Amino acid sequence: MIRSQSQLPLAIKLRDQAVFASYYAGPNAEIVDQLQHYPMAGGGVIWLWGDSATGKSHLLQAMCAEIAQSAYLPVAQIESTGPDMLRGFDRFQLVCLDDIDLMPGNRAFERSLFGLFQELVTERSGTLMVSSTRAPRELTVHLADLKSRLLSGPVYRLVRLSEHERLQAIKQRAQRRGLELTDETGEFLLRHFKRDMRSLCDLLDKLDTAALVQQQRRLTVPLLKSAIADPDH
Repeated sequence: MIRSQSQLPLAIKLRDQAVFASYYAGPNAEIVDQLQHYPMAGGGVIWLWGDSATGKSHLLQAMCAEIAQSAYLPVAQIESTGPDMLRGFDRFQLVCLDDIDLMPGNRAFERSLFGLFQELVTERSGTLMVSSTRAPRELTVHLADLKSRLLSGPVYRLVRLSEHERLQAIKQRAQRRGLELTDETGEFLLRHFKRDMRSLCDLLDKLDTAALVQQQRRLTVPLLKSAIADPDH
């Protein structure tokens, strides 16, 4: 997502719910606190990594939501734009690159990223934030200077929530939407559906729509079964 009015070739929309207040930190609370208090004025690099569905994209977007001049760029959506894919983004105060490990060993991407680092961080004291599923040391990077620069700042690892924490997280997200998720319904979700947070949040989107249709803000097991059985929801 691009938060300025400049004419750049990409405009990736942030999810409205992707803010710090809607992120259930659990065991990652210290990392979230560090991100919220990161000294943007000094610039630098932040590397966030962890398993799929631990909230990396959420936190990158939450950082962008806090900074007026920011850009959120999922690598999966920019890799087809050519060798100059990152040109022009040095004008922002914060640039967040999501899933940089999707382009392992891609020399054109590495050169473009190195150029962005030099212009954004070195010359303009901006902040570059990247995320990956794999640990930084496991990534194939041909440009040694690039890897050393990417590792010059803090590296944070997110861990998965426990089952109890996932239940609390989905209840918190439901509450922010004005929905009441009962313990019974929450436990039913965890028993009968995929338990990763991404899948649970997608399911909550579907339940939210069903609740609006039925004018019912209390999420019950019967409502859940009805929503899942109805392909139009």
